[in-house]
Amino acid sequence: MSEPKTKASSLWVKAHGGDEEVFPAGAKWSLSEMQAKVGGFIERVSTTHLAKGQIMFVNEEGLVKGLSRNRRASIVAGRDIVGDVLIVPEEQVA
Repeated sequence: MSEPKTKASSLWVKAHGGDEEVFPAGAKWSLSEMQAKVGGFIERVSTTHLAKGQIMFVNEEGLVKGLSRNRRASIVAGRDIVGDVLIVPEEQVA
């Protein structure tokens, strides 16, 4: 008998510190769920610093809105990142 598959977790990296393991409501993240985590329109950040198959999403208007620098996400991305960040497994993106 095979083990049931468990849903891979995503990571919500908050600009003001702290991370939280999060999961989509269904099998994949909806646009509205991702927008809620980053606080606005989403933008995919290209980086080679994440594990294979992981995608980073940020608030597209973060700089314009003057959001706080996200120190941990900036280190992971290898460039300045502002606001809350959602890092998700590629297979969970609709």
